[in-house]
Amino acid sequence: MTSQNERDDLGGMKYINWVRCSTRGQVDTSIEDQLTLLNTYGERRGMIHAGDARLDGVSGLHPRVHEQVGELIDRKKEKNDFDVVLVHDFSRLTRMGALDGAHIEYVLRDAGIELVSVMDNVPPGEFADVFKSLKLTAANQQSKAIALATTRGAMTAILSGRVPHCNNTPYGTDRLVLAPNGQPRFLLHDFADRTQQKLDPKTRTVLEAFGRNAKSGSPNHYRMQRGDQVVLVPGAPEQVAVVRMIYELHHTQGWGEHRIAKELNDQGVPAPRGGPWSSRTAHIILTNPIYLGQGLTNQTAAGRHFMRSKDGPQPANRSHQELSKYRQPPRRLRTEDEWVWVQQPALAEFLPAAIRPLAKAEQEDFRRRRLTRTRPTPKQQDRHRETSFILKRRLTCAQTGRPLTGRTCGGSKGKKRFRYYGLTKGFGYPASKPIAPTKLLPAEPIEQLVVKQLAVVIRSMPQLLPAVKERLRQEQVSRSEHQPDLEALRRQRQQLHDQINFVVDELPTIGREAAKAKANELAVRLDQVESQIRQHTPKPVLSDKEIDRRVETVLGAVGDSVDLMRHLGRSVLERLLDLLLGKAVVDLNSRTVELEFRLPTWALESPESVSLALCHDSMTSREADGGMLLIRYRAFWINSDGIMYIGYGKAA
Repeated sequence: MTSQNERDDLGGMKYINWVRCSTRGQVDTSIEDQLTLLNTYGERRGMIHAGDARLDGVSGLHPRVHEQVGELIDRKKEKNDFDVVLVHDFSRLTRMGALDGAHIEYVLRDAGIELVSVMDNVPPGEFADVFKSLKLTAANQQSKAIALATTRGAMTAILSGRVPHCNNTPYGTDRLVLAPNGQPRFLLHDFADRTQQKLDPKTRTVLEAFGRNAKSGSPNHYRMQRGDQVVLVPGAPEQVAVVRMIYELHHTQGWGEHRIAKELNDQGVPAPRGGPWSSRTAHIILTNPIYLGQGLTNQTAAGRHFMRSKDGPQPANRSHQELSKYRQPPRRLRTEDEWVWVQQPALAEFLPAAIRPLAKAEQEDFRRRRLTRTRPTPKQQDRHRETSFILKRRLTCAQTGRPLTGRTCGGSKGKKRFRYYGLTKGFGYPASKPIAPTKLLPAEPIEQLVVKQLAVVIRSMPQLLPAVKERLRQEQVSRSEHQPDLEALRRQRQQLHDQINFVVDELPTIGREAAKAKANELAVRLDQVESQIRQHTPKPVLSDKEIDRRVETVLGAVGDSVDLMRHLGRSVLERLLDLLLGKAVVDLNSRTVELEFRLPTWALESPESVSLALCHDSMTSREADGGMLLIRYRAFWINSDGIMYIGYGKAA
């Protein structure tokens, strides 16, 4: 390989141009400039152009470079229609270093292909290989210098607030761009197709829409200006409502990620990227601390040369095998002391107050398990968390000490199904403690007994009734204060309809492709307006008397497990049982159930509580931890002629 000024023996040879640029934005400039220079070089020497090998938007560190080499060798073997590969300079060939560049040249030469660098003045003779090594090493060092500067600049921009902590704006949030004096300028809202709109920060009216680049088709975005500051704020109301629904279904109803995704798909809600929801998407939202007002970055690292750090870029220490094998090096989980938290005060109250501590605890547990590479506890892995058996594995057998599980019997040929608690069939019963394996405890009566005690505690909570009423009144006020101008939205909807009709009418004039693109853009905007109208259609405002009546009706209706789960959610019911139900032991031979509750002292002050307590003529109580009263009593059940009944008996 010699310099372009000294090679005069290439006349008549067939050549292929090897051109590469690192980013898509350089395709229209860098690639075309390289092709022009290489073709000029070939024409001056009387060479014959056989084609181009293009690597658009491919880094010199990418394994795609080696795939391109393999494709050229295959073409040489099959067609033998070229002799030379022209490259602008060694940095266009590879940035992996001297060893990688030498390997590429070796395999090409072995296939009968000569590699010619146009802009590198390679000297003739034995020193040529040394010169190539220096050039290839310089290309590799330049890529490291670029990575160092990029990594340092990115971390500085995040810490100074010039950019968010994440590349993609989290679902349900928007970027608020602030002036240097801290005054809000506008919102940036990202759509599922990666297009963007600039919105008024108060009214959310569209100030400017960023479409797609006419040539490349890639979406255009707002370019940050010097002095701009960015914070994350709640985004489109319909997306905020979806995120809150996900958290409420998970933490109050006990729904899993798969069920949440299915529910959203059934409702026709588009996922963050526009497609259907998946368990993974719901999981990402449930474990993202941004919805608690905290952004987390530097949790993982995927850089080739460096990774971000508050103390400056740190070496990534990637092996040559990792760099050459993977298109993108595998992400590494970093230690907790390397994580960087970015406060987002505008999102601190994104979730309802009752949900925040639950979400925080679960997210902390998720991060801890991720660091320690441990699995969830068996309770979290329970495949039947949605079961109606609320005392499953809380009731234990007096003879064996084993927990009881739910069982359903009957139901064939239209017959009624009955619910029972019993031992698992796979358990071996000890000979020293004989027990009838088929002995079952009717579920409904014992659940009613437990739920009745929990309902008393709930209805006896100090200040519960005023707090619930006040919450409903605040929602009524908030709904009326934040009601958008529906008439303006309806006018905007009609305007969009008119514009779509105009585009359809002008189809022969403006062309099918242009009309299709414009109609699609208008359709997206129309869907957004329709969603806002549906979201903010006025709902009936309740009067104070109606609020009082509704709250009293709801609290008064809590009398069985179905009511309790419907009004409180399974997650809340589980925590109440963990807190208040001390133990429940079943003697399957004598057909008795011994229950022990830990009740707060104020739970026995209401007439309803006294009435319930008097049902147990020999109830015992004593002080427990935390100012709780320990209440213990024994119940009997009778099961004859298909009749199930719970009666209260004397405590042993």
